[in-house]
Amino acid sequence: TMLPAQLARLAVNVDEVAIALVQLRQLFPTADVCKLAARRPQLLLSPKENLPRLQEVEAGLRVMLTGVDVDSIVERNPSVLEMSDTAAAFEELKRMLPGQV
Repeated sequence: TMLPAQLARLAVNVDEVAIALVQLRQLFPTADVCKLAARRPQLLLSPKENLPRLQEVEAGLRVMLTGVDVDSIVERNPSVLEMSDTAAAFEELKRMLPGQV
């Protein structure tokens, strides 16, 4: 759930939103980034500051989930991108997707 102040930031900072969408597309090329953003609009805030963390989580997920469609998982469950470390994200994925991860 977004706070009104966050929604206002999105409305005012259209350039930031565009940058964030491009970054998400680069990190998760087969994911529907519009769905991803709709499910977790916070990902569109402060893209320049968030990029290093997102890159780290993305790389960790791809290593831990070799052979799994990471883009699809992230699209359906973008909350895993907000984990502070990839091990925690992996454990959360196992909980959220039993038998799939």
